[in-house]
Amino acid sequence: MPKNSTAKTIADLKGKKVAYIKATIAHYFLIKMLKEVGLTLKDIDAIALSISDGLSAFRKGDLDG
Repeated sequence: MPKNSTAKTIADLKGKKVAYIKATIAHYFLIKMLKEVGLTLKDIDAIALSISDGLSAFRKGDLDG
């Protein structure tokens, strides 16, 4: 998670912007980690991005995770 994010744990991502790369192992692990704390993709602002778009958004601080 970015340093400026208020989210410090997976549970803290509820309602936050979280990027992922669709149909990848990262997508699977995001779903798995959310499930472990009782959340789903519907509980976060899930944003499917390409690697370059995700990196750019992450660096600009546009994402919480």
